[in-house]
Amino acid sequence: MSPASINPTPVQNSADESIPKIDVTVRKALERYFQTLGDEKPHALYDMVVSAAERPLLEYVMARYSGNVSHAALALGITRNTLRKKLALHAIANPHLTPKL
Repeated sequence: MSPASINPTPVQNSADESIPKIDVTVRKALERYFQTLGDEKPHALYDMVVSAAERPLLEYVMARYSGNVSHAALALGITRNTLRKKLALHAIANPHLTPKL
């Protein structure tokens, strides 16, 4: 794989407006969350949102790069060590790193 194929350039605004942008999706989810809270105050909102977004992102990128930590880290713009820590934090097993018995 060439470096360009590992870390593609960001996608520009698509002409297809039927695909929701991530930030719009997050805003709508937050609106629903606050509606369900009613008068209660939120707790640890930042950690909840980051965790909710980070886990599927890591799972998707690891699958996209067939468990290759180097390629996945490059695509994410983080170091391999940081990626390994985040995988451990979210208890995401990498089948390519798990010893076969």
